[in-house]
Amino acid sequence: MSDTSQGPGWWQASDGKWYPPQPPMPPPPYAPSPYGSAAPGFPGGPGWVAPVTSGLAIASLVLAILWLGGLGSILAVIFGIIALSKIKQSQGRNRGSGLAIAGLVIGGLGVLGSIGFYAGVVAVTNTYGTRTLQLGQTGTYSASENDSVVAITVDSVTRPFTSTDQSIQPTSGDEFAVALVKECAGPDGSPNGPSALGWQLNLAHGTTVGSTSDAKSPGIDSFNAIAASQCVTGYITFVLPKGSVPSSIEYYGASVHSYDWVLK
Repeated sequence: MSDTSQGPGWWQASDGKWYPPQPPMPPPPYAPSPYGSAAPGFPGGPGWVAPVTSGLAIASLVLAILWLGGLGSILAVIFGIIALSKIKQSQGRNRGSGLAIAGLVIGGLGVLGSIGFYAGVVAVTNTYGTRTLQLGQTGTYSASENDSVVAITVDSVTRPFTSTDQSIQPTSGDEFAVALVKECAGPDGSPNGPSALGWQLNLAHGTTVGSTSDAKSPGIDSFNAIAASQCVTGYITFVLPKGSVPSSIEYYGASVHSYDWVLK
């Protein structure tokens, strides 16, 4: 700024002062748009639609977190794959690829976890659950699981059973049922022998009855021991209401899994 012109290009403003020349404005990189900064197809311009988050991507992440016993994880993987494909094809109209990827990763881990979880359930069930057999089939144990009794077979269940001994009769309204059972010891024998305890008769209407005093001999608990690699056969007696229909006979006396013989 000066009171007088200092050379070419200096210009005088309304205040009477002289100012140095200004550098030229750079040319615009593109032709000015009649819409200004809001050109068609750009944010704020005509025809512009804000991108929306993919519902499939959201569902993928939510289901992956919920797990739902593994079903959520499987659906999370499926929805995540579909969401990523649709987001890629949307040309910017959809977003949420990060959510879809998170759903895929967490869902994949959930699927792997489900495999381990259900394998564990099967293992526990096989070890501690109830195994179903038919009459004449044999349930087995290791020698350490069941007081050295390694095999138990229920051959038959007779109902009603009438004892020839008049001193052994059920009370009025009840009747006897007797099961013929074979138990075998391992190579070390079973020093305590078999027991009528740990047996029950399951009735069709959902109730159970336990064993009682022997109505037919020999009772399975009359054997004090079982020799090495030998078997004994005896009866187990139950008292049940007359007209009851037994559905199965179950042995639960071992510390691990029980066996349930179905009655036809």
